[in-house]
Amino acid sequence: MMNQQHFFLLLLLMAIATTAQASNPVPVVNGPSYTETDTVELERLYSPSMSLDWDSDHFAHITIKDYNDPPAIIYYNVNGGDWKEYSEVLVFTEEGDYIVQAYCDGITGFAPSLVCIQTFTVAFPSPVLQFMKDGIFYNVKAGNEVAVASSHPDSSYSGHIEIPSTVTYQGQEYTVTSIGASAFADCTGLTAITIPEGLKTIGGYAFAGCTGLTTLTLPSSITHIDDWAFTGCSNIRSVTSLATTPPEIGYYTFEDTWVEDETLNNAVYRYATLRVPQASLVAYCKSIEWARFENISGIPDEDSAGDMNGDGFINVSDVTFLIDKILNME
Repeated sequence: MMNQQHFFLLLLLMAIATTAQASNPVPVVNGPSYTETDTVELERLYSPSMSLDWDSDHFAHITIKDYNDPPAIIYYNVNGGDWKEYSEVLVFTEEGDYIVQAYCDGITGFAPSLVCIQTFTVAFPSPVLQFMKDGIFYNVKAGNEVAVASSHPDSSYSGHIEIPSTVTYQGQEYTVTSIGASAFADCTGLTAITIPEGLKTIGGYAFAGCTGLTTLTLPSSITHIDDWAFTGCSNIRSVTSLATTPPEIGYYTFEDTWVEDETLNNAVYRYATLRVPQASLVAYCKSIEWARFENISGIPDEDSAGDMNGDGFINVSDVTFLIDKILNME
């Protein structure tokens, strides 16, 4: 039979347990690495809280907050995965349901907090305005077209970037038709760029200041390049344009007059070699903008190399045709 001393001891233990549970401000369940006896021996830390919000990049951000003073260490897992130490906002780029668990620990003299569990449903705003896939950011245009966009403020494009002709995001396939204004501006770590067939336009200042670029190949689908698109790319020494009709470009597309070293002023126009389809060589030479290149050469076609007048034969008439075209340039 329980004596009076045991009865008062039981009441004391119940009071301590009730006080410890009341100190936790959010719905919780027991944690994974401690027992209920901890609430008798040590005071529990406050449990963390979680919140979901959307940032300007349209990704889901889950923030976990600690209410302990001094701050505790927050541990979390997602969908039952490994426990990790929380150090920055959790970013979710895919739709779905996520079960996030978190608890506080790491303060001497206190038991770990109870575990806070919350389920978040991530559904992206519609329509999607911008997204990232395989390290490249895109802005959604009309229909199912996208433009390559500037990278996140906390990152920068570097190395060899290969732009795909199409990209699929959230089950929707988009066609990459342009490179937006300032998309790669000041990405000095960018050393090579692959531009796919199907891409039509390149915006102003798109590659401004990309001093790591040394070669540039423009696909046959390019139709327009804005002013200053490649300003500051003073180390480019080879430009290949595969379009049979010279793309419209601004007079200052490769302009570089602001370089401190005057020997590098307009370095691309002065030192780079422009290679174009052999049959289009005259057309490029007659273009005021493209003719700024001091070195222009033709790319021989396997079937028609030397057939300048397009009559299906290679003979002296081709030389006469080319001389006549050059002498009559406007």
